[in-house]
Amino acid sequence: MGRSRRPRRAVATIHARTNLVVVDVVVTDSKKNPVHGLQKSDFTLMEDGKLQVVRSFEEHSSSPAAEQIESAPEAACRPVHQQVGSPANGPVNVLLLDYLNTPVASQPYARRQLLEFLDKAPAGTRMPSSA
Repeated sequence: MGRSRRPRRAVATIHARTNLVVVDVVVTDSKKNPVHGLQKSDFTLMEDGKLQVVRSFEEHSSSPAAEQIESAPEAACRPVHQQVGSPANGPVNVLLLDYLNTPVASQPYARRQLLEFLDKAPAGTRMPSSA
């Protein structure tokens, strides 16, 4: 029984690489007060004298406006470790403790340091966690 073999088609693969460069900027007025509500178009980004395209832009604030704060009922559906009253937008701090590679004798100290850090975090700090 002779089965005819179909020739395999070559699959084209495109490899691409890109880097996202984060440029944090703080804009203040003449009295050193933060300026809010700026848009991407308000900025010009240059590298080595060449204009760069700003592909992503977002404002972060350490003192969120009242409308950015989640209400308690919406947040109550989530686990306790996700803070009620955290800003709806703003930076997210991610903490990772590597218990797998941390010597057992050092783990209690690491845990105490983590809890101390969390106790001192400013109100509204977004810090998701996972166990």
